[in-house]
Amino acid sequence: MSITGEEFANILKAGADGLQEKLALKLLAFAKEVEASAKENFVGDDVPRRIRVKNTSHRRNGGPIGSWYRDYSNAPPTSGRLLGPRAITGNLRSSILGELAIVDGNPAAIITAGRVKPVKYAAALEFGVPRKRIEPRMYLGRAFDNHIDDLKDDLKEMLFVSIIGI
Repeated sequence: MSITGEEFANILKAGADGLQEKLALKLLAFAKEVEASAKENFVGDDVPRRIRVKNTSHRRNGGPIGSWYRDYSNAPPTSGRLLGPRAITGNLRSSILGELAIVDGNPAAIITAGRVKPVKYAAALEFGVPRKRIEPRMYLGRAFDNHIDDLKDDLKEMLFVSIIGI
């Protein structure tokens, strides 16, 4: 039995031998791996010391005299370009989510940060803001790059299985 390339493409699109389900499971596993890896890209809070407020007029550390604040102005550069970001409150790290969605009838891996639990600075820390001297941390991009080659191998294996199955 021989088939044309167009017929083969139609069989694949129709989900031959559960191909859509297998693809969806692989994409979900990929999204969860990227999510976990992105969360590991955060570094600890490297400025643990606290300072007492001396002057309430200073906007950065305003508050009652004698209250505590943290001074990040002289922080070490461990959270610079392609490192970090610091996990101070954990809000951004906990907002990272890898999930599966159906887009135009096809499964898709969706990896987001700051969407479910709104974090305004998620994009600024991912891509950087040069005018504010914020270096790009690429916590999602680096996680994606670490796992994309594994996904290619899995997709090759699925295609081989589907070809053999026909």
